Amino acid sequence: MKPIITLQSLAQRGYRALLVIALEQGSTLLIKAGVRLYARGYLGGIEVRLLLGFASDLRHRSQSLL
Repeated sequence: MKPIITLQSLAQRGYRALLVIALEQGSTLLIKAGVRLYARGYLGGIEVRLLLGFASDLRHRSQSLL
């Protein structure tokens, strides 16, 4: 019974690690897209601040999953 519990906990940690990686890559993508859209003039300063704040919050929340 103990190997099953160990395997389950390893799978759960692996799932969380993949989730953190995906969330951090998503926040990086949001930051890059926001900066590019701002540089091209499609977004204003307020929109970029909101987007960067959301990306930052997403990154901090993903770190708390670990």
